[in-house]
Amino acid sequence: MTTPSQTDMYQSLMMRYHEIHNLSGIASLLQWDQEVMMPKEGAGQRAEQPAALKTVIHSKKTDEVIGELLEKVESQGEWTAQQSADLREAKKSYQLATQVPSELVAEIARLEVHTTQAWAEARSSGEYEAFWPLFKQTLARRRDFADAIRGDRSRYDALLDLYEPGETSENLTVLFADLRGKLIEILDKGESSNSPTNPPAPE
Repeated sequence: MTTPSQTDMYQSLMMRYHEIHNLSGIASLLQWDQEVMMPKEGAGQRAEQPAALKTVIHSKKTDEVIGELLEKVESQGEWTAQQSADLREAKKSYQLATQVPSELVAEIARLEVHTTQAWAEARSSGEYEAFWPLFKQTLARRRDFADAIRGDRSRYDALLDLYEPGETSENLTVLFADLRGKLIEILDKGESSNSPTNPPAPE
């Protein structure tokens, strides 16, 4: 059974993540505006805006108070399934963020703006000379990010876990190998069949 003080600590922790969530929403809005509304001449100034904002978000994610609250609430009280899930995700977010230098967060944010702008211009003009150097820098910084969070995992598995928690390249290899055989079988049957693609509806 949780005590009032334990509940207060949990609520304090959730309020901090609610603020982080709102700030992340503002960062997403900046990205949308960049890709939809921003004139290309604005890339230089815009690059500094998400860099500054994501640095603030990172500082809040890595605040030592979050670590202290997590340690206290984990060792006390009985939590509901929802609260336990909240605490599990909060801990994962804190551990991941504390592994990444804030300078790297800011550099990646700047590169995302410049690389996206260069890609849009390259697609329009068909000239990619200005895009490739930025792409290579982005790739290098993403590798640095993966190295910071990977532990004993591969870079791919470390990044995959951000989008498909718990998934691994080993599992995907088995999955896609199984799908490949079945898809080839379906394609072969389709190519050798003389039946129409869409059979007539029954009368």
